Amino acid sequence: MFRRLFIALPLLSSCSLLFVPSAGAELDGGPLDAAVLDAEIRLVDAASDAGPGEPICSEGECQLVVYVTSPLSDAYQSMPMNGQDETTIIDDSPALPLFPSAAGTANVVGLRFENLRIPNGTVINRAEFEYTAFGSVDEQASWGVRMDMSVNAADFSTSLIGRSTEVCGSTNGLKTWEDGDNYIVPVSCQERLQELVVDDKWDPESNAVVILVQHFQGEKREAYSYEGALASDDLSLAPRLLVSFQDPGP
Repeated sequence: MFRRLFIALPLLSSCSLLFVPSAGAELDGGPLDAAVLDAEIRLVDAASDAGPGEPICSEGECQLVVYVTSPLSDAYQSMPMNGQDETTIIDDSPALPLFPSAAGTANVVGLRFENLRIPNGTVINRAEFEYTAFGSVDEQASWGVRMDMSVNAADFSTSLIGRSTEVCGSTNGLKTWEDGDNYIVPVSCQERLQELVVDDKWDPESNAVVILVQHFQGEKREAYSYEGALASDDLSLAPRLLVSFQDPGP
């Protein structure tokens, strides 16, 4: 189990797996440590037509990347002000706004990743997510990251706001933002994903993880959404979750 690599086609109603952490990815302005491995894995075409994927395992650790692959699996919503009605969910934009919606407010961006293929009870070593920049800016951003603690989180036909979440962390990094470049958000959701994976209800064939990112400060910084990736004919531009976990063995 988990010994072969299958290229994964993102489907309209599901999410695919592929270990492609993106060559040249940046971690808060610095190079990703696994650059050599990334370059090798990058040879795999993320947009190829193939069946469901499986993690790649080597030397006791398994690696995977889970892409957003549905219009209802990435969206954004403005935080309502006191006394105001809940705001509209936007799920059809080519770009996700990683900046405040207006003075004194915040945009919440939701990312949903399905069918992670992580066995129940497995030890999680890494859980981060990555964007591809849509346009260029040069101003430090301030973000807060949370994870929906539902074992099988709902898509964004329902509200992003008011879910049962726990904090992953926050960041003031990612100052440079160059169009088309890939950026790992320097916030780890490892502990939160670990809490889900050890839950008795966790099913590696039918789970869905939701990460919510609230944006407090920054210029008009944007990232490719699933819709933007689809329009660009390059599904590897969509947001992705980078995960590593202990190899469960045969």
